Amino acid sequence: MIHLVTLFGALGLLVSSPVLQGKPASDANIVHVFVKTESTSDHINAALWRKSIDDVAAAMGQSKKLLTLVTRDADGDVALELIERTVVTPKVVVGLPSRPNDPMPGMNPVRTILLRVKLTTTGRTLEFENKNKPYESDSGWRAAAQDVANQVVKWIDGHRAELLKR
Repeated sequence: MIHLVTLFGALGLLVSSPVLQGKPASDANIVHVFVKTESTSDHINAALWRKSIDDVAAAMGQSKKLLTLVTRDADGDVALELIERTVVTPKVVVGLPSRPNDPMPGMNPVRTILLRVKLTTTGRTLEFENKNKPYESDSGWRAAAQDVANQVVKWIDGHRAELLKR
């Protein structure tokens, strides 16, 4: 059973009230996405791993007409999990950086970003990775997260009827 939590401002009282099982009529056409926030293995840099999860979730949250993020796996039609966050050093780099704060090719080995997520729904598991190849930087990690989120949103949009039947 789903619980709505209401906070009474000045009193600071936390009250929960039950809601009928199932999806409310207002979001019957909205796909519920659970973004797994804990890591399945021991990551050396857990803070950066968590930041990438937050970046993907924030990018997914921009598609409010298509999907909504939920906090429990049981409430989701789809589960999304970050499975890889790494940098890759390509063998050949040609050209100049496209953004002002990116490293200049040739000065140092240029490292590009790779983010991979796993989407799980009943009877199906898919993996998505960023198609863009941004340089390693804060803006690069956000761009990779946005690219992965766009791919996932496009897939969800194409399979919305199937996902909502479940």
